[in-house]
Amino acid sequence: MAFHDTLYSIENMIGFTGKLHELPTVYFMDGEYAGHITQQHPVAENVGREEVIPAGAYRYANEPVPGRGEVLHEYRNDRLIHVSRNKLILLARLNITAIDICAQSIWRHPDAKPVAMRRRHRGVRFG
Repeated sequence: MAFHDTLYSIENMIGFTGKLHELPTVYFMDGEYAGHITQQHPVAENVGREEVIPAGAYRYANEPVPGRGEVLHEYRNDRLIHVSRNKLILLARLNITAIDICAQSIWRHPDAKPVAMRRRHRGVRFG
């Protein structure tokens, strides 16, 4: 059984950041939870499935950053927890090929990120 496999499914994919054909980070949300799968990162321990956040506490938006344009900002209980290097591209606006490429993240990364598991053991949640 994969880490949080009820959230991390094709039906719950909402979008991605990064370049589509270069192992993008894929974002998921259902009625209960939100999370993402990082497929590549300079820090190897940051690759895999992120610990989930209750959906009611999570908010995301593409917001401007000087010199970079709009990039994804993630909030938990209205507190900024992450500023991405890239804009979130919503899958609802893309074709089936993009969805299929993003879906590969689910089987490529069935396990939690090592950094997420360390935070979990210390009682710290995403962010």
